[in-house]
Amino acid sequence: MPKYEGLVFEGFSPRTPLGAAAPAASLPDMSRYGNDGVFTNIAAWTQLPSGLWTMPFNGTTSIITIAANASLSALPQMTFSVWLKPITTGETASGMVFQLGSGSLTPTAGWLLRYSGGENLAFYVNYVTTDLRSVSAINSITLGAYQHFVVVWTGTTVAADIDFYVNGVVSANTANQDAAGARVSDVGSTLYIGNAAATLRTWDGNIGLPKLYNYAMSHDQINAIFEAERRLFGV
Repeated sequence: MPKYEGLVFEGFSPRTPLGAAAPAASLPDMSRYGNDGVFTNIAAWTQLPSGLWTMPFNGTTSIITIAANASLSALPQMTFSVWLKPITTGETASGMVFQLGSGSLTPTAGWLLRYSGGENLAFYVNYVTTDLRSVSAINSITLGAYQHFVVVWTGTTVAADIDFYVNGVVSANTANQDAAGARVSDVGSTLYIGNAAATLRTWDGNIGLPKLYNYAMSHDQINAIFEAERRLFGV
């Protein structure tokens, strides 16, 4: 599949010579859909030795907001790809990576990916009777270091069908909960990065190169992304 086929959001993380001025306080979308992000309470980008800039979240009030768009709604499958460097597990030990819709610990009219309190991340999709939930393995996330984290959802209601990858390697999933009832519509829902809609689940640390695809990637595709980007993060 071509690089941009199925890509519905790619937050642009610029790369400039060391010491260059920080980029503007916004997150341009590199997909064809114009899902640009608006910064709130993000003081300044952080530049890595490679020249790449990443987004620092303060653990209390930072958030990036992306307006509702049909390209983000009712995705039949999903792949999330993102580089994370957490300092702590975030606000109330539930720091948010992505959220579409509202809700806090669980989603309303959408889905979310957040810290689950055990150095791991939980992925939820909102269903009428019972939400779909799967959690990556305990200690699958390392504090104070950059790591490439990927979630793949094939669109089924079976939690065991969700796959997590850390630095290109499959991570076991735990605390599985299959969905029941119809999937709740997320049409018209806003996308957030680094916090929940109510700004109560702030990520504490840095986020880089966030991407969202509308299909389930293969292991080979995920590993190709990791290998292409790892040196930017010193991994």
